Amino acid sequence: MLVTDGAPYTYDTIFDEYNWPHLQIRLFTYLIGREVTEVRSLSWMACANKGYFVHVTTPSEVREQVLKYIPVVARPMVMYQNKHPIIWTGVYADIAVSISG
Repeated sequence: MLVTDGAPYTYDTIFDEYNWPHLQIRLFTYLIGREVTEVRSLSWMACANKGYFVHVTTPSEVREQVLKYIPVVARPMVMYQNKHPIIWTGVYADIAVSISG
């Protein structure tokens, strides 16, 4: 989560190096304040990193706006990749053993 009153740049070189090879991290950006000018860069950062952008103008709407991230977090990240990774897991056997003595 990035909570800020503005971001003058998109910082795409940082995302290119650390997040875009595999898109393993979502970025949620929260712009705080009424008079803001850098809406476009924060919105771009969130969308380019499979996150969510919110502009919070008053303290009373903080809770409502912050809770909007839950449906986005619930989306499976594997759906955003071109190649879906294959993950092998061990067998789970639910067996009840009765020992009589």
